[in-house]
Amino acid sequence: LVVAVVERSRSGHCHHIESTMVESALNVSAEQVLEWSAYGELMQRNGNRSPMAAPQGLYPCTPDPSGAENWLALSITRDDEWRFLRTIMGEPDWSRDPDLDTAEGRHRAHEIIDQELTQWTARQDRTEIVDKLRAVDIKASEVVSPARVLESNPQLRARSYFETPDHPVVGAMPMPSLPFRYASLDHWLHSPAPTLGQHNEDILERILGLSKSEMLELSKQGVIGKRLEGA
Repeated sequence: LVVAVVERSRSGHCHHIESTMVESALNVSAEQVLEWSAYGELMQRNGNRSPMAAPQGLYPCTPDPSGAENWLALSITRDDEWRFLRTIMGEPDWSRDPDLDTAEGRHRAHEIIDQELTQWTARQDRTEIVDKLRAVDIKASEVVSPARVLESNPQLRARSYFETPDHPVVGAMPMPSLPFRYASLDHWLHSPAPTLGQHNEDILERILGLSKSEMLELSKQGVIGKRLEGA
């Protein structure tokens, strides 16, 4: 829609755009629709699990020295991956159950596997265990804290995803921008988020024409202001 509006302003030509709500919804729910249509199965929420993998989930690892939590994302989609995982874990007794050798058996025992895996991963260094798992083609990854994306993702830094506007209260600080770029734009964020009441005068006086006395009365009534009540 935005591109069409910009193009209209440049060329004077309008565009007819069709985008139905049901088509948008199907992009995120096609699997559920197909399961019901083909098999009569009503899919329900299943957390981090998947019908294509077992075990699959998020598992805690040893925390940082600062006490920050570390989490591992793990997904086993093939029987040979399960055998590799057993070896990395040291072949604990519980993992030798023959029922766990197949995906069907692991799905049935997912709760038990999760409990055991959680106890094992809680004693593991996250970076080390991810390297070991990936070395044998097991799908595993560190769960990155959103607060640490800036320092941990070189791609986002290279793409200038984070921009640094100068805020009047907190100063210069990195802020996420849009995940795409135009060659004609150096940056997306032209100004920081406004403080409370920062533009009261610009909007109410200069644009709407309120007088100083009217502004003062609005302030007395608590309609406008630059500090939260009690702050």
